[in-house]
Amino acid sequence: MLSSSTTVQAVPFPERHLLSRPRLLRRLNRRAALVVIRGSGGSGKSTLLADWARQQRATVIWLDLDATLSDPEPFWRAVLQGVPDAAGKAVGEAWRDTAELPASRGRVPLIQAGLRGLDQPIVLALDGAEHLAPQTVTELVSVLAVVPMLVVGAATRERGLLESPAMRMAVDTVVVDGAELAFTTAETAELLAAAGLPADDVTVGLVRAASGGHPRATRAALGAPSWPERPSAVELTRHLLAIADAADRAVLDLGAEDSGLLALARQSSLVEELPLGLAETLAETLAETIAGPGADAAGLLDRAESLGLGSWGGDPSARVFHFTPLVRVILRRELAARGEAEAAGRLAIGWLLAHDGIEAAFLLAAQTGEYELASAAAARRFDGLLVDYRAEVRAVLAPVPLQTMRQFPLLAMLLAVSYNEVARLRPRALEYFDLAILGAKAVRPGLGVTEAIVLDTMVSSALRVTAQSGRAARVAASALDGFSALGEEEREQLGLLSTTVTTQCGLSLLYGDEPDAALAAFRLCPAPLDSPHSLRVLSAQAGTHALIGEMAEAAVIVAEGRARTWPRGWADGYVGSLFQLAQALLAIEALEFEAARAHLNAIDEHIGTIEHWGLFAGAQARLDLYSGAVAGLDRLNMARHRRRGRTDLDVRGRADLDIAASTLHLAAGNLRAAEADLPTAKRPGPAVLVARARLELVREAPDLALAVLAEAAPLPMTPRLRAELTALTCAVRLRLGRRDEARDALESLAATLEGLGLMTPLALIPVEDLRDLRALADAGGSAQAIRVLGQAVPAVLRRIRALSLSERERVVLRELVATSSTAEIAEALFVSVNTVKSQLRSLYRKLGVSSREEALVVAAAQRLFDGPDAG
Repeated sequence: MLSSSTTVQAVPFPERHLLSRPRLLRRLNRRAALVVIRGSGGSGKSTLLADWARQQRATVIWLDLDATLSDPEPFWRAVLQGVPDAAGKAVGEAWRDTAELPASRGRVPLIQAGLRGLDQPIVLALDGAEHLAPQTVTELVSVLAVVPMLVVGAATRERGLLESPAMRMAVDTVVVDGAELAFTTAETAELLAAAGLPADDVTVGLVRAASGGHPRATRAALGAPSWPERPSAVELTRHLLAIADAADRAVLDLGAEDSGLLALARQSSLVEELPLGLAETLAETLAETIAGPGADAAGLLDRAESLGLGSWGGDPSARVFHFTPLVRVILRRELAARGEAEAAGRLAIGWLLAHDGIEAAFLLAAQTGEYELASAAAARRFDGLLVDYRAEVRAVLAPVPLQTMRQFPLLAMLLAVSYNEVARLRPRALEYFDLAILGAKAVRPGLGVTEAIVLDTMVSSALRVTAQSGRAARVAASALDGFSALGEEEREQLGLLSTTVTTQCGLSLLYGDEPDAALAAFRLCPAPLDSPHSLRVLSAQAGTHALIGEMAEAAVIVAEGRARTWPRGWADGYVGSLFQLAQALLAIEALEFEAARAHLNAIDEHIGTIEHWGLFAGAQARLDLYSGAVAGLDRLNMARHRRRGRTDLDVRGRADLDIAASTLHLAAGNLRAAEADLPTAKRPGPAVLVARARLELVREAPDLALAVLAEAAPLPMTPRLRAELTALTCAVRLRLGRRDEARDALESLAATLEGLGLMTPLALIPVEDLRDLRALADAGGSAQAIRVLGQAVPAVLRRIRALSLSERERVVLRELVATSSTAEIAEALFVSVNTVKSQLRSLYRKLGVSSREEALVVAAAQRLFDGPDAG
């Protein structure tokens, strides 16, 4: 806030608007002598300058500059007339009489001397600084450099002399440009809320898409005379056009005074960000129209900036021009009216594709109905569009008819994946996944080799996320065979798509229960190790090694990943999800449970739509074995309930979660529920068999456990599962008295666990068996066996003793379900109350409990309600 003594030049400040912009004011309030705010007409630069000036604890002189104040003499006259009025005193006899200012050579020293005599700070706020002549700017910076009590703020439409290297070396400068002036998502939401309009994510996205974040266009969109209940992009664009008719018709007046600029602006209006190179190409096609002095593209766009039609952005080596959204609306309409839109669009798309502007080419092609070009662009930058342009992808592809989409399966796949990331849009995603699969069958025969590889990769992904893992793995293997057969030149044509092919096909093989083939696919990735795109493969490799139990390899890759710089949003999003999973599983093996929990929670924002949610639910259940099995069961049930009705988890994925639930029930002591949760199949896989053997061992049926393990042993399985099987085999053999066989298996187990970096298989056998195995190792085992078995392992599972109840005790137990009253039980059984009490004492002693509630829980876990032979 200004101090009470502060006065302001008589020229009024621009009025405040509803939105405060603290992020920009913080930038401007850095210690600097010169503040420059550059933006196009309506970008809010004058308002921001006024807000900044209001915050200064200084006397403020506000000047609205125009051509009459451009040259040094009138400029300094206006400034010097303001100083005595503002400061309230004469500042120096040497230049009090501004009518007698000397010529340039003597003027600057005189002004410097006078202003150095100020005893309070002065802020000179210049609105319209693009009008200042170069000599005026030079003199202003010379004065500013030696007068510590003077600070200058300048709002300008142009990147002028104030931002030149020479001037910035002379004084400390802060610059805020047009890109920073654009309203952010949060600021747009704040404006909507302040206007009493819906501020949900969808509405905010629509407003930003229509306005480009430009302040004037945003306020225009918000000022719709009748705001629709559920606005659409078409409605908001139509409203902007209506506003543009009234607000920016002056653009068309350019035709009378500068036909070359109008022609170039018209041709350029299809592109939101206009690279200078594209502008030059467009200018060449308009050579006859824009011929004349100063008719080069850069000069014409400089003039457009000075007129407030837009502004330059980017660094000097890669300049881009942005017409304001309202100006673009007018220009696009004129382009269409002249029948030039199609040719201009094709030229722009071709230039962007040739100059690595793939994302911009895609958006423009999709918007203008050039779907073949859009598909070509999508094929070259599929992942990039999904990571950085999700909302834009949905906006440009959603209106495309389904029949058209079927002809371009890559576009259908792109929209499907984009929809899949939004929980409420998942049903639409499944529709487009199916459309992509069907469309691929129709178009594949006419494709070249590389195009077929890309299409197969996308089809494999679509099959994978719709729980068709077997088909996905087969299509992925076909795509990888084709990729492996490509020559070096053909692989170069794929560019960044090579990373997509190897990563996505590898994931399909992983979900198809072929982890070794998946790791081989990841190794085919040609992305340089220092490239951000190699992080996609690194994440997949780390997650795969950790999932199958190769923790030593996973640890090496995780260490490398931690040393890398991840692009914003990658580490805790889809790209880094398997990297987070690997770190969580490594932390569990190290018994660092809080660290594991942090890594699992890192992708909470995306877990509702991410395809790896089942893997994360399984890892969370593994963690909960050690930190609370009952709470873990609730968490797992909730995770599955939230996804009820979804078809993104295949049979194996569902079986893995069933096994996780069964193991949690075992840890909670509930044998009956543990058995009920185990998957039933005519030909159970190795994971189910190992889980069943574990259950039999817990309930003290080692002979049954041994038979199940013998059935599982010949089957192919991951190193993690093989280690769990070996640990159970050691325990079962020792329980059956086969000490020599147990000792041999124990040595194998120790070598395996140490080689893999695993510890948890030891926790997945009952603690009593682990104690006996440690004793066996101590009595003649190798140093390695003693060391590995001696690790501190949490107590997860305990033997659940099979109970033998008398018939009377069973009868009393059944009655206990209905009532706790001994009198009622005695009456029902036609015996005395004392007899019932005696039977209850015997029953409680055998169950190891002291209350009715505990007795019922243990009896259920022991299946004592199933019949006399249960247990």
